[in-house]
Amino acid sequence: MSDSLIGFDVRGLDAVQKLLHDLIEPSIADEAAEAAADYVIDVLQQYPPQQSIPRAQAYPEVGGWFSERQRRWFFAALNSGELSLPYSRTQALRNSWQKVGNGSNLIVVNETEYAVFVMGDSQGNGQSRQQMQGGWDTLPYIIRERQARITEIVEGLVKRRTK
Repeated sequence: MSDSLIGFDVRGLDAVQKLLHDLIEPSIADEAAEAAADYVIDVLQQYPPQQSIPRAQAYPEVGGWFSERQRRWFFAALNSGELSLPYSRTQALRNSWQKVGNGSNLIVVNETEYAVFVMGDSQGNGQSRQQMQGGWDTLPYIIRERQARITEIVEGLVKRRTK
């Protein structure tokens, strides 16, 4: 795995964890964790509508550039063709969500090197202001917002398998 990793561990959801722990048959817990992970991946693959947020709008206190060196690099890269504007979505972030491990020991990860700047926690080295203003939710926010649905999926699977 790369050094840049954003991920989600199903065991982090208290309600889901309690359900999985209380099950008699481990194979049901494994199947429930897989179902929860599949749902989470589906949710994380959804992009918000594309918006163009100028750096100057996201970082008004520095006029869009943190340094003269950064500004020079940007325009040099633009002139050389290394960067192209307007930005065109590649779907790389969307297509990089995957399950690592299996059953109740799996985690959902994205190894795209910029994933943390798009969907990472907004604390510290996380989500950039441009992504935040562009409508991207952070991974922790998405999981909190979808926790009830994740719990429903797990409970439904458990009820079907324990009848």
